[in-house]
Amino acid sequence: MTAMATFTPSRVRWYRSFYWRIGFSFFVFVIAVLVAQSLTFNYVLSLSGPFAGRSPNTLVAIIAADIGSTLARNPNEDLVG
Repeated sequence: MTAMATFTPSRVRWYRSFYWRIGFSFFVFVIAVLVAQSLTFNYVLSLSGPFAGRSPNTLVAIIAADIGSTLARNPNEDLVG
């Protein structure tokens, strides 16, 4: 009777793991989305117009005051359309 060969799996390297690849891809995707959002936000704020050069807090306060005064005049005003 011949001796059965024992199977010794080769050592799996950590960077060949499917889970590591999924995790790394997710991390890269999150960073790409954050960079895209930052670039879009900075681009919108840098456009010339009445809101150029203002801080986001000031811009939100101006918009909130406009919406508040509009709703005070006419509570049924359509703010979306």
